[in-house]
Amino acid sequence: MENSAENHYKIIRGPYQLTVDITNKCNLRCLHCYNFSGENICVDEEMTDEELTRLIKDVADMNPLNLCFCGGEPLLRKDILLKLIKILADKNIQISFVTNGLLLTEEVAKELKGAGLSRAQVSVDGIGESHDRLRGRKGCFEKAVQALKNLNDVHIQTGVAFTPTSWNTDEIDQIVDLCLEFNVSELRIQATMPIGRGEENTKSILPTELQYRKMIKRLNARRNEQILKDGKLRIEWGDPVDHFIRLANYVDECCAFVSIKADGSIAPSIYLPLTLGNVKKHSLKEYWEHGLGRMWRVETLKEVSNKVRCIKEMNMDEIEMPKTFKEKDIQIDIVEQNIL
Repeated sequence: MENSAENHYKIIRGPYQLTVDITNKCNLRCLHCYNFSGENICVDEEMTDEELTRLIKDVADMNPLNLCFCGGEPLLRKDILLKLIKILADKNIQISFVTNGLLLTEEVAKELKGAGLSRAQVSVDGIGESHDRLRGRKGCFEKAVQALKNLNDVHIQTGVAFTPTSWNTDEIDQIVDLCLEFNVSELRIQATMPIGRGEENTKSILPTELQYRKMIKRLNARRNEQILKDGKLRIEWGDPVDHFIRLANYVDECCAFVSIKADGSIAPSIYLPLTLGNVKKHSLKEYWEHGLGRMWRVETLKEVSNKVRCIKEMNMDEIEMPKTFKEKDIQIDIVEQNIL
């Protein structure tokens, strides 16, 4: 007798949510960047405009709830980004994207609104010099704040991503106030990860345990304050290893989330050095028909995931795995190998 997950998988046409790295090129070299944006192994093999268009048309037919365009800096490929947003918006699919804000002028904000963008997340990792220090360039904070203003002016919903560092944790109240000033709907904080450039710069950027505790205490106070007030600003703490632990051990569930790297590789998790195919070789629909929604049943994926039990182990040295975005992934193709 089939279980409910099997029946669910047969009914749905595709993943509920997707992330697509439209590019890994970037106009910054941030100290904490988990995927070496601007210089990782995907940069020279990125999907062409035609390949991206084919992928997004495929996605639109699968009718997910939401797709997020990530990077790198997506606005470095603004023209194709606008085209892809419109394809999805015409099917009433929610579209978001992440940005450092450097290129998000008033005119660009209007173009994004016109194409049908639903939501944008801007990275703000401190106030003034704190933000610029992590970015490695002066003036980035002002650009990020201006981006929030430009998005707010055209009524695109905004979120802010904040990464704690050894020099910015005391600024969390100011970050919350900034979000309130520009009608930000969500502030997402996620622990600094020791992968990518974050691994190379761990000693200089990683907060101490005491700094984390003090910051989280203030964060909880501000979250409770917002809940009691009007709840318009959602404050979330993100755990990057949570999905490894959950999904690798509850494999009867149909997986709702899929990530696609800039080179077309399909990643169960963008933080793991393992892929299950490439949309340059076969369509996303083909991968779904060959069991992509059951991806967490793949034994190799379960083995890799179960080796990562804490943030420290994400750097792969601890578990003797390839360096994510720096060395070649463990490559499995669920269409060609027909393993699901």
